Amino acid sequence: MQADAYSSSPGAGRARSGVAQRLMWVLWPGFLAAGVAETLFFACIDPLDLHPFAGGGEVPRVAIYTLGFFFFWGVAALSSALTILLASFFNGSPGRESSSE
Repeated sequence: MQADAYSSSPGAGRARSGVAQRLMWVLWPGFLAAGVAETLFFACIDPLDLHPFAGGGEVPRVAIYTLGFFFFWGVAALSSALTILLASFFNGSPGRESSSE
């Protein structure tokens, strides 16, 4: 029987650390890719040129940089999450050795 991630059994800590590890596998590469993507995107495009998409109000340049970073982070994290999902689907759970039962 497998321990629930939120139970107080001895194996619960390992289950929580596995979830945290998978979150870092998704979020950290996404964060790095978002930094690179934002740098390349805004090196070519001035944030104020995106003004028509901002709803017509005066939007500060820093706000557009911030929204762009979170957009790129979300896209890159989604890509990493899909990789984790496909790896676990085709090879069993990632990061764990398959055991014969």
